Amino acid sequence: MRKFILLAMCALVSGLALGQIAHNEITSSSGLHIVSMATASDFDNNYDSFVVGTTLDRKVFIGQLDNNSPINLYSTSFRTFLLPDTDFNYFFNGAFVDMDANIVAYGYCGNSTTGKKGLIVKYNMNGTTATSIDYSISSVTNSVVEDGCWGKLSNGNKTYAFIVGNNFMRIPYTITGADSFNPNLVKNFPYAWGAMSVSWDLFNSKYVVSGTETTNCFIGTLPNSLTINNMLYFNVYSMPSNIISSEHTGGHILSGNSQYSDGIAYLVQDFRDSNTGTDGVWVLKVDYMNNTVVGDMGYKFDTAKVSVFDVAHNFDHLFVLGNHVGNYQNNQQYFCKRYLMQINLFDSTDVLTYHLNTIPNVVPYRNVTNSFLNSIIYNQSTYFVQAAGTYNGNGYITEAYMLEDETCDSLINNYLFSINYTASRSRLMGNGYLSSIWGTSIATTNVSTYTTESFTMEEECYSELDRDFESMIEDTKARLSGKIEVEEKNASILPDYEIDVQENNSFVCAKFNGTCQYIVYDIHGRVICEGTTQNGNTNYLNGLTPGLYLVRVTDSNNGTATRKIVIN
Repeated sequence: MRKFILLAMCALVSGLALGQIAHNEITSSSGLHIVSMATASDFDNNYDSFVVGTTLDRKVFIGQLDNNSPINLYSTSFRTFLLPDTDFNYFFNGAFVDMDANIVAYGYCGNSTTGKKGLIVKYNMNGTTATSIDYSISSVTNSVVEDGCWGKLSNGNKTYAFIVGNNFMRIPYTITGADSFNPNLVKNFPYAWGAMSVSWDLFNSKYVVSGTETTNCFIGTLPNSLTINNMLYFNVYSMPSNIISSEHTGGHILSGNSQYSDGIAYLVQDFRDSNTGTDGVWVLKVDYMNNTVVGDMGYKFDTAKVSVFDVAHNFDHLFVLGNHVGNYQNNQQYFCKRYLMQINLFDSTDVLTYHLNTIPNVVPYRNVTNSFLNSIIYNQSTYFVQAAGTYNGNGYITEAYMLEDETCDSLINNYLFSINYTASRSRLMGNGYLSSIWGTSIATTNVSTYTTESFTMEEECYSELDRDFESMIEDTKARLSGKIEVEEKNASILPDYEIDVQENNSFVCAKFNGTCQYIVYDIHGRVICEGTTQNGNTNYLNGLTPGLYLVRVTDSNNGTATRKIVIN
């Protein structure tokens, strides 16, 4: 049986029945009808956490959460900004905190007449207070913004990247500019090859993009250059003929949670086994920098339809948030439930899945009103994950550290399942156009007028746990501290040399000094070829047998760097 975590590590705590989950409800004291809601946590500044959302009367709001467990509101005073476009309802799919501690929310707006048009809202922050918002609305239907992150170009310019429809869209930090204005860039994926998720790998300076197709899922990286070559290869994992992604849902999360990078991502998607009519969740641990799969595991549910909405982890467990709809096997009674799946990152056979019982039955889709929980994030300050959404005009936040023996929700069955996939490398991207997904330009409106509204949070259900979970968090902190210190130490003592591996069996050097000598080794350490190069020159490695090689470059000051390269 394949394990997708191949890390030898002693159990943090043994012999303890641990667990925690808390369901919280947020309401407006003035009767505002909350349509959508998401949370965002600051990784790089003060670990502040926020809740953002939209209301039925065209307001977007923001409030601060405290750093306790279970969480509560830091203040009951929220700021709301009125959007003047009267023809729309607004919906947030998710949010993130950028490198300057501003908060960016994304989703769509529209109605049955206008269709769904992409929406981006940037909360301009002064400390923990929003002073204004900038927002942009697509003029093109079917342009829902599914995911987003911040990034940084090689020239230092800050950017945002989003998944819009079937496209990767990169825009300036200011959320403005015409189609030809750098760093605007749109890359399109083939029909049915839906891009689902995007992340920024800070340490490798690359965007990580993943998605799914009926019989395949894929993941790959895009460089932080002004232009991006369409000849880039993506890692494609093809399922056997009896396995499909029936819902076309999935996503990924980087293993370092923006705190460090090891080039690893957890790639997650739904699947259906047509031989048995059962659905499930497939998780692959992918080394996207070296194009290898560390391991994978499938998890079947009892007969019913399964979707994947979002993914997060807290360095001990991977959490998958999704929807499960069908009939109970014992009485054939219909159900439509959000589920939360927990997978042990050190033993992929250790899995628990719960139906979340706060709402009896929910809408089975993500991008609709009253759909309950839609997104999940990791909160750095608490080491918990937080799922957020709305139902019947109120907001909900579910937080969890571990799910063992939790009593708020209903444990359901999972069955381990091996998927005999085929790995390949394919060119999937083509040129896209801003005008086809947003408009001839990114038009931005600023709103600086705000009102203060009162919101409250009440605990719906809390599952008590053994207090030893606090020692587990301390162990996790110590483990992460060691990992991050190593990353920072390496970054401080190594010069900023770059060996940029291209997709056509070549590499380009940058930030070296003078003429460079390079040597190519095979995996056994044998010298395969060598030569000289300069910064910016393309060095082709033609005629090599497909496989993994190491390129070592030494410059005129004896500065050296080594990089893996896969020859196709």
